[in-house]
Amino acid sequence: MLGTRGSALAAPGYPAMLPETLPAAGGFNTSSLPATRRAGPITTPTEFELLAEDAAGMPMPVYGRRLFDQVPTTFAPLSEAPVPADYVIGPGDELIIRIWGKIDLDRRVTVDRNGQFFLPQVGALSVAGLRFDQVESYVHAAVGNLYKDFNLNVTMGRLRSIQIFVLGDARQPGVYTVSSLSTLVDALFASGGPSAAGSMRQIEVRRGGRVVTVFDIYGLLRNGDKTHDVPLLPGDVIYIPPAGPQVAIMGSVNEPGIYELDGETSIAAALKDAGGLTTLAGTDRVLLERVDDHQRRRVDDFSLDGSAMKRVLRDGDMLRIFPISPQFDNAVTLRGNVAQPGRYPWHQGMRISDLIPSRDFLITRSYWIGQNHLTRGTQVNPGWNTQFSPYNAGAASSWGQQDISGDSPEPIDGRQLQSEPYQQGELDGIAVQSGAYGIARRRGASGSPLQSESSEAAPTDMMSDITRNNSEINWDYAAIERLDGQDLSTRLIAFNLGKALDNPASANNEVLRPGDVVTIFARRDLPLPVDKQAMFVRIDGEVNAPGVYRVHPGESLREVVEQAGGLTPHSY
Repeated sequence: MLGTRGSALAAPGYPAMLPETLPAAGGFNTSSLPATRRAGPITTPTEFELLAEDAAGMPMPVYGRRLFDQVPTTFAPLSEAPVPADYVIGPGDELIIRIWGKIDLDRRVTVDRNGQFFLPQVGALSVAGLRFDQVESYVHAAVGNLYKDFNLNVTMGRLRSIQIFVLGDARQPGVYTVSSLSTLVDALFASGGPSAAGSMRQIEVRRGGRVVTVFDIYGLLRNGDKTHDVPLLPGDVIYIPPAGPQVAIMGSVNEPGIYELDGETSIAAALKDAGGLTTLAGTDRVLLERVDDHQRRRVDDFSLDGSAMKRVLRDGDMLRIFPISPQFDNAVTLRGNVAQPGRYPWHQGMRISDLIPSRDFLITRSYWIGQNHLTRGTQVNPGWNTQFSPYNAGAASSWGQQDISGDSPEPIDGRQLQSEPYQQGELDGIAVQSGAYGIARRRGASGSPLQSESSEAAPTDMMSDITRNNSEINWDYAAIERLDGQDLSTRLIAFNLGKALDNPASANNEVLRPGDVVTIFARRDLPLPVDKQAMFVRIDGEVNAPGVYRVHPGESLREVVEQAGGLTPHSY
């Protein structure tokens, strides 16, 4: 009975088909044959795959199956592939013979079923069974019996096709018509490889009633070993037996999955197939689930030492490797408003002053970056001799936007103190603003804001730079987080940071334990009382030293003006 693929004979119960696409190394010639749909990935898991998935909490891939699920879809045409020197000539092969000299001949000949081809004036030449590297000398000798002084060249044309059988637990068993250059591995790709129940390690090529080779796909994947891959001949049978014993390796291995055993396999050999242990794999405790004599399941735990690595695995075993604990046995953690947050080694008797050796250790990198910023931006107005900071570019636009009536300024954002420039006949006092109330101006008698030559000018944003760089660490409160060994809850141990650093003998210099987390708070984390906040004011106008000054709690306006060198003779 003829199959649907030319002369491919369909075995009973098996379709005669070719895959739609074939790999470049395959050596298949499908140019003259209609394409069929390629077998897709296996979607029906076996019973053991379902068991392993349930134990692992995730799908467990079968090692080697992805090789056939993701076959490349592009390949080089076989017509361009070189023919190896040991290629055996057979019926259906095409030879290109060129002779020049005292005789000229350019002929394409095809080897017939008898293994011969006919050459005019020479006769029939039998080449079947010769290697390709022997054909040229053989033809040269035959022509040389009749002619002298000539040159001859023989190359391969179109290669013959051969029929092979892919049987057993293959994904697409059947009869395949393939190129004569094809090997066992090529045929496996053509058939889609083993099925869900097929073996990856005991694939046989049978020829003339005997087994020519046994191929292990694991050797190809792990070591690139193709020593047992053989060229195929017409009538060869590729037999894929049922899968052998299987084990599941899960957890902290480089390639968790289901692996087929090849004979007696130790845990060490199985872990090697799984890519070995990961960097974070723990060896103190591993679990092995096993089915005993098809009657019961049991679990065993042990450390993965030398003797355990020699234990022999059985069919249905599931080996779980746990990762090591993320706990640091000899470290304490420092975080918050510090220069270098991170984990630091713990030692016996370690205290807060050992972890934070000085107050300078709390100055953050952002502070120094701000201090090192030399360029303050560009001038916002050619008439101003001021610049603004790129850290707070929007601040300059808000200067001079608030007006007040009466003696008390309205609270607005910012901390500035300003003395307006003197204007003859228009000012009856000094217009000021304190650091707690922002920018303000006193209204004149008409209720409209007083104007001056500089009233349009926005002040610089240097002050925002100064206040931004002020970290204002909370020296009165810091905390240690510690795990309570009794109920596994978190304890908070509060201490006075300033006293711990200034007086190492004080009770605030707490003794640290491994695993402690020390947190240093700043103003942005826990707002400080007003009396403990650093307040800055800016003094402008008719004072001897206009600038930005720090104001201490309870300090009066007169004292602040005195810091600025007092009023000038032109002040009002």
